[in-house]
Amino acid sequence: DFYLSFTGAYDALHARGSQVATLAGTFHPATDPDSEVVTIDANGVVFSQNATTGCVVNGSIKAFDSDYNVYRLDLTYSSCRAAAVVLNGRSAEGLGYFDSTKNPAVLFIALDVLGSEQHYSIVRTLIRK
Repeated sequence: DFYLSFTGAYDALHARGSQVATLAGTFHPATDPDSEVVTIDANGVVFSQNATTGCVVNGSIKAFDSDYNVYRLDLTYSSCRAAAVVLNGRSAEGLGYFDSTKNPAVLFIALDVLGSEQHYSIVRTLIRK
């Protein structure tokens, strides 16, 4: 038998509450800041375009539960090139949390890109500009 153990610790950051308006701004990927700009408006409308992959992302981010620092993302991919072309027309759903205690602030997201037979997982760390 195979057993997997997990040890975690409570982080008070998760109980800070959530408001989409606090996310409003411009972000870039932590790993390649010049490749993409992600914008979120005060209503939670998300737009990004990646210079490397060509991917254009449109969608929304909403407070999942206003008592907790958790957000729901619903996104759609288009215009992707090369290896990322498999994402074109696909929807992505996921969760995120926002760490405003960091300077600059950080938005962590994890997405599941839905497909007919294949799922793709995307995990991103986005830094506020």
